[in-house]
Amino acid sequence: MCLAGSLAAIMLHLLVSYTLPYPLNHVNAIIGLVILSILWFDSGVVVWLSFVVFFFLEQFQSGPFGILIASGTFSTLILFWLYKELFTNRSLWSVLAMSGIGVLVYRVLYYVGLYMVNLASRVYIVPIDISSSFFLLFWELLFTIIFTAILFLASTLFSKKFNVRALKN
Repeated sequence: MCLAGSLAAIMLHLLVSYTLPYPLNHVNAIIGLVILSILWFDSGVVVWLSFVVFFFLEQFQSGPFGILIASGTFSTLILFWLYKELFTNRSLWSVLAMSGIGVLVYRVLYYVGLYMVNLASRVYIVPIDISSSFFLLFWELLFTIIFTAILFLASTLFSKKFNVRALKN
């Protein structure tokens, strides 16, 4: 995921977010692409590139500056650590678990950041509606896991890197 790949990921995420209908527009394409980049490159450079991606995405957000960068970069760091220490293989089950954990960690860090900004400012800059947040989190989890699984399965068809049959030969 080089700089051009980072810009392509941002464009894909914005395209998905603004053009798909209601439940499908909750796909977090960045988390799915970050997971595939972690699997593909197997390097900590992905964490730094995710910082760049989330910095550019921060420019399109109307909330306080820095929350998206921090939550996105820390969730990528946690995903990279989980990949290195817990999910050591490149199976579909690992990808599904990492995408679910990645979205959960990202959203928890994002809402904690919003809560801290609201707490520090003593004025609710961004109101947090917990009941609708859980409902939207469900859609985001579901569609991000499906999106990441489709990308992973497509990459196993067109690449030898994830294809187990190609490694046996």
